[in-house]
Amino acid sequence: MKRFVILLSSLVLGIVAPASAEWWHDEWHGGWHEGCYWSCQHQEELAPVVSPGEEPKPEEEPKPEEEPKPEEAPQPEEAPLLEAANEEQEEEAEEAQAAQEQQPQRRVRSAGPPSGMWVGVNGGGWGPSEPPEMAPMVKYVRLESGNAAEFDGFQASGSQVDYDDWGPYSPHGVGSINATEYAERLVRVIEADPSIASVEILNEPDGSWFWGAGASSKANAEAYARLLETVHKKVRARFGRKRPLLLGAFEEGSTWGDVWWNALAKKNAVDGVVVHPYGGTGSRSQSASGNRAQVERAHAYTGKPVYVTEIGWPTATGFAPTGDSLQWPQTEQAANIYSFVNWARSTGYVGGVFIYEYHDAEVNGPAEYGVVTHAGKKKLGWTALKQAAEGVACTVCS
Repeated sequence: MKRFVILLSSLVLGIVAPASAEWWHDEWHGGWHEGCYWSCQHQEELAPVVSPGEEPKPEEEPKPEEEPKPEEAPQPEEAPLLEAANEEQEEEAEEAQAAQEQQPQRRVRSAGPPSGMWVGVNGGGWGPSEPPEMAPMVKYVRLESGNAAEFDGFQASGSQVDYDDWGPYSPHGVGSINATEYAERLVRVIEADPSIASVEILNEPDGSWFWGAGASSKANAEAYARLLETVHKKVRARFGRKRPLLLGAFEEGSTWGDVWWNALAKKNAVDGVVVHPYGGTGSRSQSASGNRAQVERAHAYTGKPVYVTEIGWPTATGFAPTGDSLQWPQTEQAANIYSFVNWARSTGYVGGVFIYEYHDAEVNGPAEYGVVTHAGKKKLGWTALKQAAEGVACTVCS
C-alpha cells in the first residue's frame, strides 16, 4: 500500500474444557470406566475344628475384610497441562508439517516450477468485473477490504486471496491496538471466508505515515510482537491446522523487524515475513531492480519464507518520481516486473510476489503503478506479469 494513497475505508489444538471428567478419562488414560477392578467373589466360610473335651471357643466375629484402596483417579484439570507440555515441545514441528500437508505450495524451500511461488497483484475495489478481468493474468490477489463478498468474487474466478489486515491505522502506534479484539475480529473474517490463503498482520507497522512518530521505536516493535503472538494463539485455537498463513511485517529494511523477531517467544507465531522492496529514487538500475537486498536479509535473519506483497514501477513519465520509485515507460515497467518475479522465484525462499498494483490509482498523476490504466486498458505490464506467472518468455519486455 503506497504511502501517498489515501485509504477509503481455531484438528483444534487450543484446549477446550471437556463437558465432563469422563472425557478426560477416555482421552488420557486409555478408557476409564466405572465398576469393579478386582474380584468381587467371596470365599466359602469353613466350620472351626474343636478337640475332645475342649470347650468350643466362642466364634470370633470375623474382621471385616479390608477393601483394597482404589487407585486415585487423576484430576481432570491435569490433562490440559499434559497437553500444553506436549504442545510446547511439538507445536513448531506440527505447524511446519501442517503447512506442508494442507498447502504445500505455500512453503517454498527450493527453486521449482512457476506454481511453487505465488505470483499475484494488489487489487480490489473496482467492482464485480475486476475478478474475471484479472483471472487470465494471475491466480493470486492481495485484498485489504476484509469484505467476504469481494473475497468470494475473486475466488469464484479462481483466485486465491492474501488478506492485508492493515489496521486500523493509528498515530499512536501498534500499542494502541487492543490485541485481543483485533485477533477476535480476524477470526470472524476467516470464519466468514475460511479459504483465505494468507493474512498479513498490519500494513507497514513501522511506518510513521500510518503509525505515528514512534512507529520505528523498540516499544512499537515489541507491541507488534505481542500482537502477532495473540493473533497466532486465537487463530490456531479456532482453526487448528486448517488456517491461513500468518505473515509478519519485517518491512523497510531497517532493524525494526529484528526487534519484534527477537521479542517473539515462539517463532512459529508467523509462517512468513513480509517486505515491500521498492527500488527507490536513486540510481536507475537500483530502482529498476527493486531492493533485493532487503528480501535477502529478511530471509537470512528469520529463516522464514519471504512474501513480497508490494513492489511496483509507475508509468507516469511526465511526472516526478514517487516516494518509492522513478517513473518508467511501459516497456521498462514490463521488463522490471518480469525480471523481479524471475529473480524472486530463483531464490527458492520467496513465497510470493504481489505487484503493486492492478489499476492505476489516478489519472494523469504520479501514482500510475497499475498494469492497467485507470480506465481499464491493459498496459504491457499486464502481459509481462502473466508471462512471468506462467514461467514463459516475455514478449513485451524490449
